[in-house]
Amino acid sequence: MKAEIMKTIRLLLFLFLSGAGFAPAAMSAEPLTASEQQLVGIWEEYSPSSNVVQFYPDRSMRIYLTEEEGAQMKLHWIEANWSISPESMLTLNFSANGKSFSQSVKLVFEGAEMWLLDEGKNTTTKHRRITGEIPGKYRW
Repeated sequence: MKAEIMKTIRLLLFLFLSGAGFAPAAMSAEPLTASEQQLVGIWEEYSPSSNVVQFYPDRSMRIYLTEEEGAQMKLHWIEANWSISPESMLTLNFSANGKSFSQSVKLVFEGAEMWLLDEGKNTTTKHRRITGEIPGKYRW
């Protein structure tokens, strides 16, 4: 029982410390631009791989993991902050386990889809909007 309490305390401490890096974005009171409003919601990547991401109006986001991925990383999701530049560059700022990194990609809305173009790697990640709940394989 004592071991379970210690695990819970460590988990809460980890979540608190990893979430501390996201506080400035959550406090941002700037209104969303049109492209930011279009980004907010749940998107399912269908090419070249498969995953689900959710963009929130407070400029935070989650990348949901399958149970298998989550077991390997000991997480249900990966959190980040996001911003969009006037040149339509989407920047994701990740912070976990005391490490931070950023990734920037070109954001393009192609009809009802969201495409993320990594011009350095010459790759395009394609997403479709999901309405309703996050698919079951990401809710565990």
